[in-house]
Amino acid sequence: MEEKKYKLTISIMASNRKDTLPKTLESLSPLLDRVSSELIVTDTGCDEELLEEIRRYTDKIIRFEWCDDFSAARNAGLRLAQGEWFMFVDDDEWFEDVSDIISFFSSGEADNYNAFDYIQRNYHDRDGISYSDSPVARGIRLIEGVEFTDVIHERFSLNLRPVRLMNAYVHHFGYVYENEKERIRHSERNLRLLLKQYENGDHSPRNYIHLLQEYNGLGRHEAAYELALKGIAEADEYTANIRKYLSCMKANVAYSLMSLNKYEELISVMTSYIKMGGLTMSACCAINGYLTYGYFNTGSRKKALESAEEYFYMLDYLRKYESQIKYEALVGADTAFSYNMVKDVFCMALSSATKDRNEKKAVNIMKYGELLKEMAIYNSMREES
Repeated sequence: MEEKKYKLTISIMASNRKDTLPKTLESLSPLLDRVSSELIVTDTGCDEELLEEIRRYTDKIIRFEWCDDFSAARNAGLRLAQGEWFMFVDDDEWFEDVSDIISFFSSGEADNYNAFDYIQRNYHDRDGISYSDSPVARGIRLIEGVEFTDVIHERFSLNLRPVRLMNAYVHHFGYVYENEKERIRHSERNLRLLLKQYENGDHSPRNYIHLLQEYNGLGRHEAAYELALKGIAEADEYTANIRKYLSCMKANVAYSLMSLNKYEELISVMTSYIKMGGLTMSACCAINGYLTYGYFNTGSRKKALESAEEYFYMLDYLRKYESQIKYEALVGADTAFSYNMVKDVFCMALSSATKDRNEKKAVNIMKYGELLKEMAIYNSMREES
């Protein structure tokens, strides 16, 4: 390969986001100033006003005709990259502080790694009170064979190791919608692209997971259930991260059956999955939460109580080790860790213990009231804002 002119290429795909792109660009200024780097912007529809703003930071602007393929747009920028490393940033996110990334390159630490992640702080409201942090793979050493793949939820084609997790995060409001209609439109767009990819032969567990997320998000739980079963049956063809993906699909089966009120089937299928073993803790926790609904709604109070205790025991652990739950990424069934889920499981468990006059179990469940209280206060703060 030809010798690289820069240590780092930074690439942005810009789609006329006037409210956020200026923040993205400004947050990258310290990095561009202190590390040998270039900035490439792939323009997928910016007007002249925003293009003028972009030109304040770079003259490397690629005009790209949008074709419903995120990887194609990303690759347009990657093909022109002249950096030893490549990092991409979305135009609806901006860094709080890039000091750790600067240090990574200026100290020579980058020589010990082949890829890096940074944290994406995904906000759930416009006021930025509620959020969740997730590591995202955004930097890679540019070697032969590196490109973007997948028409949506694009990713690097090579899974290089070792990986450095940067002590840096971006603010990201991309999942905050103005109204329900906008959320549905976004989800339907994603589903259309994912189905196109699926029909073209991508039956990977990763694609199944993203399809399940959109089907469940649109309330199409029957379709999600059928697809999850198909994905589980095909999953043994893949090896990378198979336990994580397979566990996630099984948790999605549980969520779909609970949402469809198919409680008997939920109990039957999930107890068999638990007996098989091999589930991640996040999936096992979620499944026990959904099983609580199943047992409670079929009158099995003792079993509902047992499932609830398992759920709370694992949830308590996972809240202390958030990195585990982030890594296991329970896409499409992450409602298992929401306030409403915790509240429902708590109420069903306490009701079951009370009706059975099981004081010991009731006391054990009550200790999780502090967790519920903590989450209720947090929810209240969000609503007041």
